[in-house]
Amino acid sequence: MKALVAPLLAALLIAGCSTRPPAAETMAKAREAEAAGNFTGAIELYREVVRDRPDDPLAQDAQFRIATLLQNTTRDHAGAVGAYREYLRRWPDGPQAPTALFLIGFVFHNEMQMLDSAGAAYTAFLDRYPNHEMAESARFELANLGKSPEDLLPPAAQQPAAEVPAPAAGKQGKGGGK
Repeated sequence: MKALVAPLLAALLIAGCSTRPPAAETMAKAREAEAAGNFTGAIELYREVVRDRPDDPLAQDAQFRIATLLQNTTRDHAGAVGAYREYLRRWPDGPQAPTALFLIGFVFHNEMQMLDSAGAAYTAFLDRYPNHEMAESARFELANLGKSPEDLLPPAAQQPAAEVPAPAAGKQGKGGGK
């Protein structure tokens, strides 16, 4: 009897695993939901890929899409930071790792006004990726933590432009009179 139980359990386990759709199929559905403006549905489908197929290369893309959608569409900034951190935890050398780390700093700084956390993220970015294409942006953000966009403008650019007087009534330019 015991000899039959182990193969039966193995067969059930294999059958249960095969009922999940392939990552590519779920990703396609998630992209369709995203294109239709169903961002919550898209996030759930991307989460399915990460949960059900964590070793599939598409799981990295799915995790990054989760973070991006939380940041840009649902405006769940704390959730976005958590999702970017999860990307970095799972794939510290993944192709989107530098961007994820930079965006953690960006969200902390520009969306959540958590300057200490932003500074720590930008510093970690520069320590890890000093020559990355976004390094100059990280340095700029770090140097200007807490400053408003107006604070970054030169003094002359902060003053309103001088108004140009309107032409006096009754006067016309060349070629327009009697």
